[in-house]
Amino acid sequence: MTFGQIRLMLSTLSFAVFGTMYFPGFGGMANFDWGDPPKSILASKCERLWVDDARNDPALECYLTSQPDRLCRASEKDHLLWFIGRYEKGKAAYDAKLFAYLIGVQTGMWKPGKKDAAGQSEDTLKKYTRVAQEQALKLKQDEAFVKAAKMRTLIDPDLTALLRKLAAKGYVSEDDFGWNAPYWVADAFDKDLKVKPACKPAA
Repeated sequence: MTFGQIRLMLSTLSFAVFGTMYFPGFGGMANFDWGDPPKSILASKCERLWVDDARNDPALECYLTSQPDRLCRASEKDHLLWFIGRYEKGKAAYDAKLFAYLIGVQTGMWKPGKKDAAGQSEDTLKKYTRVAQEQALKLKQDEAFVKAAKMRTLIDPDLTALLRKLAAKGYVSEDDFGWNAPYWVADAFDKDLKVKPACKPAA
């Protein structure tokens, strides 16, 4: 079992038990649950890319690459930190649906198989195909999931590279994210990172 699968299982289990998502490696992020979220001048451009309960890589990429000098303002940095938290929650919700699909297939395989007219039980491969198709049909009936599944995605190293460019300019720092940031965020602040601040000191 991979580390990513363990993270997903913990998140899904937490949702089932407590009604909220737990994100291993993300608890130290600044959150803005009490009050209105920070605003960004990029909202009209980037928010149209957002899809609920999805891995919103296009929207995140928009905020990581557009007008980076805006992050010299504290309000814009606050917004980016908040948005990364929002991104992680949407990704976890999407992953939870995929995990539920896998659990549904596994549960279906435990149940007795169907029998044909001659009383013969279906073989394992046929049963798996049937169960997988039944579970997939449930996902296809979820319009939000179908829309999310069609979105363009980036691999985590790509996200790390985008954030690293901001870090190299001093727009964000490791301290902004806390000690248990998502691993794709933490990877942007390795020992080889050289920072040349782009923001002018406040007068």
